[in-house]
Amino acid sequence: MAGFKTTSVSANLLERDLIGEKLALSSAGCYALIFVGSYCLASAHLAHLLPREREAAGIAFAVQLACVAPRAFQRLTSARGPRTGSQSFALMVNAISMASNLAMFLWPMPIVVDPTTHTRNHLARWSQWSVLAGSTMFAVEAVDATSFWWPLALGVSIGASTFSAMILPFIRNRALWNAVLGFAFVTYGAIFPRLRYKMRELAAMGESAHAEALERKIRLGAACRLLGSCAAMWTVFVANYFVAWAGQAWHIAGSGAAYPQWPFVLDCFIDVFCKLVFTDIIHEGLHAARQLYEEQQSASVISQSAEMWRSYTHVLLVSTRISAAQLRTVASPLVAELVGDAQAVEWSSSGVRHDFASAPPPHGAAAARKGGVGGGDGGDGVEPCLHSAELCALVSRVWAAASAAPDGVCSLEWRTRRALDGAERVYDVDGRLARGSCILLVVVHDVTERIELWSARSDLSSAEERAVAVKRQKDSELARFARHEVKNGVLSAMGLCEALHELTDSGTPLRKAASDIDISSDESGSSDESGTRSSAMPALMRRRVRSALDELQAKLSSMLNAVLSEAMVRDMVHDAYRPILEPVQLRDLLVMGVDAVANGAAEARAHPRAPGASARFPCDVSPPFAPAVLLDPRLLFYVHRAAIANALRFGARDAPIDTSATLHDGQLMLRVSNKPGDGHAALCQLVDASVVFRRGSRLHEGVEALVASGGDGARGDKSAAANGAAAGAPPRAEPPPPPPLVPHSSSEGEGAWLMSKCARALGGSIEIAFGETRTVLTLRCPAPPASLLDKIFDALGVDTSHKLVLGESDEQILGFYERAVTLLRAHPASRFIFIVDENLELSDAHGGRTVSGTQVLRQLTEQCTLEQLRAALFCVRSANDSATDCATYLRYAHTVVPKRGFQRQAVLETFSAAWVARFGALDAPVDEAAELNASVALEVRAHVRRVDGAVTDGSKWPLIARALGLLKGDLVSMAAPAGDDDSAVLELVAAIDRLRALDAMPDGFVGTWASLSAAVLLHVDDAAMGGTWGSTRGRR
Repeated sequence: MAGFKTTSVSANLLERDLIGEKLALSSAGCYALIFVGSYCLASAHLAHLLPREREAAGIAFAVQLACVAPRAFQRLTSARGPRTGSQSFALMVNAISMASNLAMFLWPMPIVVDPTTHTRNHLARWSQWSVLAGSTMFAVEAVDATSFWWPLALGVSIGASTFSAMILPFIRNRALWNAVLGFAFVTYGAIFPRLRYKMRELAAMGESAHAEALERKIRLGAACRLLGSCAAMWTVFVANYFVAWAGQAWHIAGSGAAYPQWPFVLDCFIDVFCKLVFTDIIHEGLHAARQLYEEQQSASVISQSAEMWRSYTHVLLVSTRISAAQLRTVASPLVAELVGDAQAVEWSSSGVRHDFASAPPPHGAAAARKGGVGGGDGGDGVEPCLHSAELCALVSRVWAAASAAPDGVCSLEWRTRRALDGAERVYDVDGRLARGSCILLVVVHDVTERIELWSARSDLSSAEERAVAVKRQKDSELARFARHEVKNGVLSAMGLCEALHELTDSGTPLRKAASDIDISSDESGSSDESGTRSSAMPALMRRRVRSALDELQAKLSSMLNAVLSEAMVRDMVHDAYRPILEPVQLRDLLVMGVDAVANGAAEARAHPRAPGASARFPCDVSPPFAPAVLLDPRLLFYVHRAAIANALRFGARDAPIDTSATLHDGQLMLRVSNKPGDGHAALCQLVDASVVFRRGSRLHEGVEALVASGGDGARGDKSAAANGAAAGAPPRAEPPPPPPLVPHSSSEGEGAWLMSKCARALGGSIEIAFGETRTVLTLRCPAPPASLLDKIFDALGVDTSHKLVLGESDEQILGFYERAVTLLRAHPASRFIFIVDENLELSDAHGGRTVSGTQVLRQLTEQCTLEQLRAALFCVRSANDSATDCATYLRYAHTVVPKRGFQRQAVLETFSAAWVARFGALDAPVDEAAELNASVALEVRAHVRRVDGAVTDGSKWPLIARALGLLKGDLVSMAAPAGDDDSAVLELVAAIDRLRALDAMPDGFVGTWASLSAAVLLHVDDAAMGGTWGSTRGRR
């Protein structure tokens, strides 16, 4: 309780958290406990009250009941407001007093004679006083208290004083009796210093208009009255105690009684009086104070409203509808800015009475106003803008608009001209019609300067936008050039690599080349074994050529990814890039990122295929056979490549740079870590390491300033960690040259900023941690498994309503067998394609075990009838596609689809062959065949356009041959026109094969291709009009 503070000095503790109710209930409980304890302790002293005493107790009960019951009934049944804690406690005080009087009136009570004073002590009355003394003082002090300390301290003090007086009759030792009596006086006297302190504080407050100070003063005054009343009451009780003691000492024996009865009667009178006074102060004092406070607040609000009316910075108009056609409008004094000083007096004093449909004055009024008519003096006064009639017309317009609005709120734009200089002014006019009344509030804002400022800002913003648009256009042109021109050149080189691969496989050109080249004996054998050397030369040359081609193709692929990544970065800077989700094999993409940087490093340039190169850049993917995930490969490639490049540049020399990727529950966590380089201790002092991802943040020489500011506002010349890498230290005095594929923006301190933008575009986050032994960069982003099954079914032309993909939960995997059997039995006339993954992993709830898709198909084969199996085509998907594995799968499946990147042509060829082998050449509905043909026709036309673009360039023959191969695959996958045979398409395929068999572009190829492309397009058009899926040709 010591640490609790109220939220406002004006709060009453009894009204917070039901403290008043809790205090009342705890008082009743303590009274019952002390009453029962005294009854049991003094059970040998039970006796009825004397006649006068009994009458006094009964009268006291009746008076309290008559005074308190109506008030309690009214509070319990009244709906004017909730009961307060103070009222609840006051009612409980009277209830305890009434219970004591009633008990003493009806039953014998413990009465103990004090051995020192020889007075009768009624323990029932002292039980009441002991409890109410402490709780009453707590309640009185809580009226204006700001903590529990003073209420609790004063309540305990007065309660202990009264309880000490209660136990005096049980003390036989005179010295102890005197000590207890002295303690009771000391604790009782604590009330007077506290009362004096409150009175001084109240006198020192003075007058204040502040609402909180005013309520504080009201509560402090009520607390002083209550505390004074309590001090007076307890003083009367103490005086009565000593008067009874003295009366007993001088009691006249001839009165006929051993003890006088008047002390108890006087106690009853004083008790009833004090309780009723306390209740009245609680009920009336505090509520009267609250009412006074509310009245003062109302007066303050009215005063403040009048002041706001006079000093409001906009023109206020209050219009009242006094009849169906009449309005009276009063305006704030600022209306002089609109109508001039002379007319403003009438508007701001008594108001202007005008018709509801007031019309503006004729145009000639402006000329009249220029001469001073109705528009104020136009000299010393405020320059008038319009005539009163125009303002009346404006009010009428606002009335009409607000009345038509459902919520009674409207907003208008009003344009007018100054009467003297003709300058146009623009006003925003807002109107609000009071609900259920005929009063309209109108606020007129002069927004002329605001509009002029907005126009200037708009012009400036337009100029800035044009400058940004020009820069964006230049970057877009660069990105377009990178995507198209550079990409086409790289693709041409890659096509030459593929063509050389084909020539290497055939071996024909190499034999001729081997006869013209002399190979030394250390590579091909002894000079004496010329025959052996001659036979070995072609094989050795092929190995050399293949090795060179592999290296060239890897570098070209890396260069292409870098070029596309750079184009993506330019779009990312302008927020023009939109992620393109594709199925991605993580391991292949990460290895490509490592190669893109490592091949440009110093040791990689010296020994590009050195055994230690791969050991320095380990890549770990968990789980090892992770499926393809759906994300943008360019974004992930950029982040990983930049991290590796900067770790290589700024990390420890010759230290491994680890890459680990973990897939779990559709989330990817990519970590790049390296050992730190020089000066890493300074980076470890960064309070917020995320500062390195701010745009333009650079460390290097400014790393000390960055550390000193905790990462705010540091600017240096270069950036290590801020360039988007798991670097860990500023560069050394003579750093190695940066890899050529690191983005140029890194020198501007934007590398890490671009990495963070890429992370956000991936829907994830990125962070860097500078540890004592390692620097770790972590990327987290969503990476759901790529659903290739939907693409496969789309390529096969299966309608969406006929597809069912299972496997999102353990229940779907384990229940696949029952679902498949149900489908086969329910649709005996349909054909089914079942594609099952070989490795189906269950969650930890089922032990994390793996279900074999081949075993599921085996179970289906064994349990279904032959008739049911004839309607099913089983396919297994697996990353393990060796000859042995495929032989195992084909024991229960009809075909195997490797888990690789999606290639529509390969899917069509695989399933068309399996379908024909399983079900034969069946006619498909015309609409389904036409839809499939239309899809394939788009790819055919794309291949034709690709060849058209290179038909005159003989150096592009390898690309033309590749396009012809793809064209052939599409042609054999199309449905033939109805009633047609295979002869036409077989002739086209034969012509394409003859061209692909040539090593170079033949003479007259332009004419040959014109005839061939025309025939191909004619066949495509016929097939797109309708065909049958009955002419599926052999695979390319």
